[in-house]
Amino acid sequence: MAMFKLSFIEEILDSLSASCFSEQDFDLVFPNAGSVVEIIFKHDESYSFIVYESEISEMVKVSNSGELSPLSIAKSGVFIEISVKPGHHKHSEVWSATGFTELPDLIIDWCHCIKEELESKFREKCDLDIVRKNIDDNIHFFIKDDGSRFDIEEVNSIKKSFDRLYAYIEDNRIKFNFSINELKVIKEQFDYFIANASFYPRNLWFKLMSNKIIDLLCDVIKSKQGKELIFIELKQLVERGNGK
Repeated sequence: MAMFKLSFIEEILDSLSASCFSEQDFDLVFPNAGSVVEIIFKHDESYSFIVYESEISEMVKVSNSGELSPLSIAKSGVFIEISVKPGHHKHSEVWSATGFTELPDLIIDWCHCIKEELESKFREKCDLDIVRKNIDDNIHFFIKDDGSRFDIEEVNSIKKSFDRLYAYIEDNRIKFNFSINELKVIKEQFDYFIANASFYPRNLWFKLMSNKIIDLLCDVIKSKQGKELIFIELKQLVERGNGK
């Protein structure tokens, strides 16, 4: 098994610092047997990058014009396998490398996997279930499930409600940390719902609209205050859309 030179260990440490973390966030272990090096994420020891080195050999037939039959010679090499947690798609994956020179880039890639996992784990979740229940309760309170559709006056009222809601979001773009592209997506979604208000039965339209908009806004709004304000606007939208 290979013992890394100090210069290459420095490359490994540099790759950790070049990632979204610092080398201080990791422990490096060089076991006496088994793996070549183990890199452990200090803040969650289930996240690891463990390198194994195996020597492989095989018999390869080589053609020789002077011989009637090809010669068989032994060919040897090194096989590098890396056990990573987390991986790109699974909690545990096995990566391979053709040489140790690939390790620094693979380490940076692994650090990105950790970043994604941590962000997903600790991202503030929008209280979708609570918000959906409140919206759904409002829908059933204000709208009878009789299969009726909006008339022209009601569709115009809905359009005005969406216009007011979008103007509110646009005015608070900086506070809610919206990008221009996110505003564009919201506007396109609002226009879609307005266009379909005269097509769907009102009860179904409100259900589809509220679910999609809650998803949309909870994805882009980061602050708790922003989510609460948008919920108030959505509640009023339900009331206005039914002429209340």
